[in-house]
Amino acid sequence: MRASLRGYVIEHRLGAGSGGEVYAARAPDGRPVALKRTSADIDPRRIQREIAALRAFDHPGIVVMHDAFEDDGHLVLVMERVFGMDLGVLLGEGPFGEDTWTFGREVAEALAHAHAAGHVHRDIKPANLMLGHRRGMGFRAVVVDFGLAKAEGQDVPITRTAAKLGTPRYMAPEQFASARTAGPHSDMFGLGAVLYRCLTGGDAFPGTIFEALDAIAHGRFRRLEDASPKGRLVEALLSVDPADRPTAAEVARELVAHESYSDALRDRVSRRGST
Repeated sequence: MRASLRGYVIEHRLGAGSGGEVYAARAPDGRPVALKRTSADIDPRRIQREIAALRAFDHPGIVVMHDAFEDDGHLVLVMERVFGMDLGVLLGEGPFGEDTWTFGREVAEALAHAHAAGHVHRDIKPANLMLGHRRGMGFRAVVVDFGLAKAEGQDVPITRTAAKLGTPRYMAPEQFASARTAGPHSDMFGLGAVLYRCLTGGDAFPGTIFEALDAIAHGRFRRLEDASPKGRLVEALLSVDPADRPTAAEVARELVAHESYSDALRDRVSRRGST
C-alpha cells in the first residue's frame, strides 16, 4: 500500500474487512478516516451496493462513508474512523453483563434505521459491531461493514457465485437455504446470537461448524439463566421461524430504559487501545 492515496495519508493497517483491507489514514484536512481498499476480484456490484447502502443512512449507530474512488483497479471507500474496538476483540475479556442491554438497544436502533431505509446487513456478528468514540457523538455502538448488504427486493447475487452469505454461527436458518431469502428478520437472528454471547461469554451454537448449523436449523441452544423479559427477548431472536423474531424497532423499544455504559466497559475499551 502506498504512503498516500488521492491526498489521504496512510498511517497503518487496521485489518481486513469484507472483501478488502482497511487502513487508518488522514484526510487532506487532517481529519482521521479509515480507507477500505477492496480486493480486485470482488464483483463491482457488491461494492456499489455497499456504497448505496451507506449513502442511504444517517444514523449515529451506523458508520459514515465520506467518499469513494477507484485506484489501480481497486475501489476505495473513505469511511469515518471510529476510535474503539470491535466486539470480537472485546468479548475476549469476558461477557458484558448489564451493558449488554445498552449495547443491544443501540445496535437495534441502528438496524431499525437501516431496515426502514430498505437495506439488510446480512452479516451481523461481533467483528462487524464496534464500541467506541465517534466524533461529536460520544461513546456508543456502531454497525460497520455493509459489504454483504442488499436492498430489500433485490434478487441479483452480489458475488460471482451463488454462495450463501454470512458467518455460520450468526446466520439465520433461512440464509442457509439461499442468500436471497435474507431479510430484516435475518439481521435480528444475528443480533440475538451476538447478545447471547455478550450475556454468557459463549456462543449460542457451539461445537463444530456442522454441529452449529444443525443446532441453528433446529433451534437448539442452552437457555439463558436470565428469565426476565429481556432474557426471553434474546431467545426469541434466535427463533427458527423468522416470524417469531422481534423486529429491530421492537427490540429497541424493549430496551429503551438502558441509556449508558458502565465505567468498567469503557475502561475495557480504553485498555485494549483504539483503532
